[in-house]
Amino acid sequence: MKIRIIIPFILISFFLTLTDSFSLEYDLAGKIESKRKDNIITVLFSALPERNEYLIINNDVILGKLKILKVNKYTINQKIQYRALAEYFIENQTPEILKAGTTIGLVKVEGKEEKEYGEPKYTEKSGYKNSIVSKKDNREMILIPEGKFVFGSNNGDKDEGPQQVVFLDNFYIDKYEVSNADYYYYVEQTNTKPPAFWINGKFNKDESSFPVLVSYKEAEKYAEWAGKRLPDEQEWEKAARGPGLEMAKKHNETFIYIENPVVYPWGNKFEIDKANSIEFWENRKTGNEIKKIYTKGLLPVDSFNNRNKSFYGIINMAGNACEWTSSWYNAYKESRHSNKKYGTQFKVIRGGAWFNNKYKLRTTSREIGGLPNLYEDNIAGFRCAKNPSMADKIVSE
Repeated sequence: MKIRIIIPFILISFFLTLTDSFSLEYDLAGKIESKRKDNIITVLFSALPERNEYLIINNDVILGKLKILKVNKYTINQKIQYRALAEYFIENQTPEILKAGTTIGLVKVEGKEEKEYGEPKYTEKSGYKNSIVSKKDNREMILIPEGKFVFGSNNGDKDEGPQQVVFLDNFYIDKYEVSNADYYYYVEQTNTKPPAFWINGKFNKDESSFPVLVSYKEAEKYAEWAGKRLPDEQEWEKAARGPGLEMAKKHNETFIYIENPVVYPWGNKFEIDKANSIEFWENRKTGNEIKKIYTKGLLPVDSFNNRNKSFYGIINMAGNACEWTSSWYNAYKESRHSNKKYGTQFKVIRGGAWFNNKYKLRTTSREIGGLPNLYEDNIAGFRCAKNPSMADKIVSE
């Protein structure tokens, strides 16, 4: 049964506040009780919601979507009420508009089945394709959806803290490190000088699948040619470790986010057979199928393909070749740690290399590159990032 109500409004985002009058038909009307972070709100209903997903409509225009995560029944003044924990989605968000007491009207999403309300989970949103292939260098990129994530660590070196929650917009990052073959294609296309890492400046076909080692400036130029950029260290770290956030229920039936980040791309425990590290080469019982083919050192960018994989499916972000980021080596926000090397001389390198131990392979470990300068130091490999474009949007779901 449709409920027809007359209420005053100003249309900002999809919420209704006081002014002129209008008439709409709703399946359900509710009042916002409280606003939480990450698009989470609590809404009071006089009737139990029949669906877990509703559209918010004004004048026959869809303004947003409300997903109900959890519903609790209780009684106030002998009247039954339903308190819902819900997540809202709108194209142009203005969360500061949300206020307790605002009334919203909801319409069922056609074709959606009725469902039981499960425990809410930390979610990230994106209207973009999960993966793309960049045109210039023909390399696969994976979407890292917008949202908050746990950045840094209080359990590592002093320059890794303090641990904090950071919001990042959507971005894409290369699934694999840039290989020698990838870089050779770039050299051929642009008539660029070969990297000093190549012996006598010659491309070695036997190492075509290995990550290329270049200076920061060479990596930056490649990224520019490919229509991309180098990731900053926050982007790199999120791609390597995931959001690190979970929802937890409190005693009063409300929910909060708790920080639960991982140490390595695959989890909290170091596993010798998952990364190209010094432990891998020194352990005689591990990786014999690889050691029969390759000598101690760099390995193909797709080595450990299904083992050294991050939360988002990015490969080899621990070990093999360490990777350039675009970030200057500086202290984090609210850090009290000082270092003479902070400033605009060194760039941050992430991920650790085949000659590093497990401590350097942690997702929060920071190293520096740029000695004697950013044009000559070819200590690291790299992967590229880019901001999503209109061409990357999902046309239909």
